[in-house]
Amino acid sequence: EVTSIHFIGDTDVALVTCGDRIVRQINAANGGNVRDFGGAVDYMYASASSADGKTILAGGADSVLRVWNENAQPVISFDPPKAEAPKVEVATPAK
Repeated sequence: EVTSIHFIGDTDVALVTCGDRIVRQINAANGGNVRDFGGAVDYMYASASSADGKTILAGGADSVLRVWNENAQPVISFDPPKAEAPKVEVATPAK
């Protein structure tokens, strides 16, 4: 299942996010697969790239933002923020 697709800059190369946990860089002119960006554990829903295609970002159902370089090597990932425990106020008895 394709969840998003967009072109990189003014080229025939596009990023495609899919339900198979892979972000693909494809050549839209000939249908060829340029490279795969892996590492996700669930559906990937959104992706973006720098205008020159040297930095790729993607996020999905696992709520992790992943960043790769142009050679599909992971650069960094950002885990989702942890929910803070609700604050509980303890009433002090009046004297």
